[in-house]
Amino acid sequence: MRFRRGGGRTKKIRWFWKGKRIEEVKVFRYLEYIVQGNGGQEAQVRERVEKAAGVIGQVWGIGKRRFKNDWEKRINLFDKLVWPVLAFGAEIWGWKEREGVEKI
Repeated sequence: MRFRRGGGRTKKIRWFWKGKRIEEVKVFRYLEYIVQGNGGQEAQVRERVEKAAGVIGQVWGIGKRRFKNDWEKRINLFDKLVWPVLAFGAEIWGWKEREGVEKI
């Protein structure tokens, strides 16, 4: 696998490694982590935020019905079900503040 730089017309270049052809890609997914050619994590963070929002949509109504005004239990529900989905791969993101994550 080789990352292709953006811009311009793509050339028909064939890359080989030990006699095998290498595919050129812009984005690569490995173990549910999105690797981008420019080294950025924007696509990974965006996908995590979307998945966490989906989990919140499913879980928040349950928390409302079961726990009503008990915010401690509702926050505990968030910590146990939503946060693991959101924080998957966060160790690699670095110390940059992520606005999408803060909105959740």
